[in-house]
Amino acid sequence: VIGESFAGERERHTLQTLLASRLPDRAILFGKLGSAIAYGWGMTLCVLALSAISANIAIGDGQVHFYPPILVLANVIISLLVAVLVGLMGVLVSLRARTVQEAQQMLFAAILIPGLVIQVLPILLTSLMPNGKDVIRQILEADFNHVIAVIIGFCSVVSLGLFLIVLARFQRARLTL
Repeated sequence: VIGESFAGERERHTLQTLLASRLPDRAILFGKLGSAIAYGWGMTLCVLALSAISANIAIGDGQVHFYPPILVLANVIISLLVAVLVGLMGVLVSLRARTVQEAQQMLFAAILIPGLVIQVLPILLTSLMPNGKDVIRQILEADFNHVIAVIIGFCSVVSLGLFLIVLARFQRARLTL
């Protein structure tokens, strides 16, 4: 959705009309970013709710089962931060892309490559380091709360940095050229 935000307007030749409106720059930016974040985060929350419902139906013991509170809180916060992070990345990509297809491909690569690195890293650790399995074991046995705090901190810092870049990059005069 976010990859199409500005690239789609450019492709449909409606970007000039949008930029000619009286809306302030930040209103345009926050409107496009906010709608994409709400869509992504809303879908994630729906999936969490549906998975809890389907698990209760599958168990079928007459009791209501739900996630532990810390897991619900972690899911809500991390999914929001990831939606913000992807939204900001999408705005940056969409601002530079000439077409929607180009924006979506660049955004897909920006999301896919770190995911692949995270999956390949344990294999590399175990094959290149003599104590690689011990390192992986320590990571997997880490305290859940600390892992969640690190993930939230990382996503927050990266999102803040991207937000500042997006604010600096989004200028009406640069988009009209």
